[in-house]
Amino acid sequence: MTYRFADEALAEFIAAGRYYNGQVPELGNAFVNEVEAGIGIILAGPTIWRVIEDDVRRYLVRRFPYGILRYLLHD
Repeated sequence: MTYRFADEALAEFIAAGRYYNGQVPELGNAFVNEVEAGIGIILAGPTIWRVIEDDVRRYLVRRFPYGILRYLLHD
């Protein structure tokens, strides 16, 4: 299974990493690592996370107030 960020989500991800690095050195890197770990967990078990709407599931990122939304894309 592959993944991709929506344009707005990618922009928010980058901005959040920069914000956290501006608050505490290396905190933005920790944020990026947590999101990437969450993506790996989602890819390993894409159907086990809470359904929040139709084909949308949400994984809550540990340590940071963010969620990762997984949309089922239809061909």
